Amino acid sequence: MKLMARTKYTVEKVLYFANQKSALHVGPNEEKIDSDLHRTVQALVEKGDIHLCGTDDSGEYFKTTKSGEIHLLKLQIAWRKAHQKDVADHQAALTLLTA
Repeated sequence: MKLMARTKYTVEKVLYFANQKSALHVGPNEEKIDSDLHRTVQALVEKGDIHLCGTDDSGEYFKTTKSGEIHLLKLQIAWRKAHQKDVADHQAALTLLTA
């Protein structure tokens, strides 16, 4: 029986970093090694949740789209509810984005 490797970069983590002011940086080696980061980024680009916002000699930078921000907030709300944390701020932000 083959064991699956634990994913280091979840969808929520990738969206979180892409939603930061500095954007999500993905180095060129990630594609070469077919990392979970590369696969997750590609899936989120195809879905329209993140987009390429810049490149330089160290790699590519990605930011969330509006749908990506909504997806992130929904994931954060679900996690917070599962851990009995307050969701008021996240719910308010989600309401503003979806209005």
